[in-house]
Amino acid sequence: MELIKEQQAIVIIGGWNPSIFSPEWVSKYLFDGEKLKVEFPLNTSLPPRISNEKMRLTVEANKFNIIPIEISDENYQNMEDVIVKVIDYLPHTPVTALGVNFHFVDIENKVNTEILEILNSDVSDKVTGVLDQTTIKRAIREDDYILNMETIYHDSKTIINFNYHFNLNKISGIKEKIDNNSIVSLKNKSMDILKKLHQTG
Repeated sequence: MELIKEQQAIVIIGGWNPSIFSPEWVSKYLFDGEKLKVEFPLNTSLPPRISNEKMRLTVEANKFNIIPIEISDENYQNMEDVIVKVIDYLPHTPVTALGVNFHFVDIENKVNTEILEILNSDVSDKVTGVLDQTTIKRAIREDDYILNMETIYHDSKTIINFNYHFNLNKISGIKEKIDNNSIVSLKNKSMDILKKLHQTG
């Protein structure tokens, strides 16, 4: 299993003011004056993408996204540092949820074909078309979060998505959440789950 590089994200749902996050403001307050790359989408309803060599940031009215470009534990820590700066500079921003997402792909498609046949047995002989994919969704409640886990089986690959969902009632609560559940620890937890699934498969 490999991490899908551009499909990971830390998402904070809330009431954001995208106009605050100008490239100048982001550089000065979040990236210590670093020169940043700014990409403007052709669709003007979408926000600009502001990035350095290691991470990318986008802000919409209801969503703050930070996405790793470089995959490393050190960079995950750097992303947490940026999030803490956002909390410190914008302490009155209303927020409702934090999501930490990891997407893995198995291009070798090491799927137990017998299990897949069982999963598809209820429809495979009742439809005329070709079954393109099988998706299994699970919601696992822990003390501090809900793990939404999605497994998508294709003929050529298997994708497993992990979404760690934390409910929030104030922005300062994010610090406690990431102190108790760092991005690195959640990534390692996801990889441990994948190892166990592979062993039983």
